[in-house]
Amino acid sequence: MEINCSATSTRDGTFYNVPDFGDHRCDYHWINNSNQTVANTDEKMDDLVVASNITSLQTHKCYERMEYVLDCYPKAKKNARCVTNCSQIAGVSRKLGTKYHWIAPVISAALCLLVVGILCYRHLHLEVKERNIHTSVDHIRVSAAR
Repeated sequence: MEINCSATSTRDGTFYNVPDFGDHRCDYHWINNSNQTVANTDEKMDDLVVASNITSLQTHKCYERMEYVLDCYPKAKKNARCVTNCSQIAGVSRKLGTKYHWIAPVISAALCLLVVGILCYRHLHLEVKERNIHTSVDHIRVSAAR
């Protein structure tokens, strides 16, 4: 029996929902467009799925199609095909930016400070070394003059 499914994509993931039939003793399966079960009654793939239950699924990324199977043996299986347009949400994500947009500028600034620090240290180290050489030469001259 085919049932309705709604799919909503946001920058936080994609939400797939089916009606609640009230019988929570059934087994459910959420299957992506690669025919891979991403969540079922017993477990979910944490790298792909944020949360799942008998009526909803939230994934980290968008899948154009998600299949849902509700098996309430001995009753007939219920199936749903969830369809969404992932390209629309991709455009929204680019406009809104990412959560970690600050990382690249901070790393760049840290690297610049590191380079400047190394150059200053080398300059000061060479200056001190040069002073020590002059002091040693002057000390040798004084000792030789006596």
